Amino acid sequence: MGQIRGLLDSGLTTEMNRVILPYLCGPGHLVPAPEDVPAKTAALLRGHVDRVQARTDCLARDRDRLAAYLAAVRPDGG
Repeated sequence: MGQIRGLLDSGLTTEMNRVILPYLCGPGHLVPAPEDVPAKTAALLRGHVDRVQARTDCLARDRDRLAAYLAAVRPDGG
C-alpha cells in the first residue's frame, strides 16, 4: 500500500499505477525481467520521469528565487 501511495503522491494516475505496479518489486528487482517490460510501459515511465524532473527543476528555481528575495528583504535572516 505504501508503494501505491508513493506513486500516487509522485503524480502517477491510478491508471498508470495499474499498468506499472506489476513491474515494480523494488529498485533493483524487476519482475518480469527488464527485457520483458513492454516498450509502451517503459515509455509511460520515461514520460513520467521527465515530467517529475521538469517539476523538480521548476521547484528548485522557485526555491532559489524566493531564498534570494528573502535574503534581500531580510538580510539578517529574520
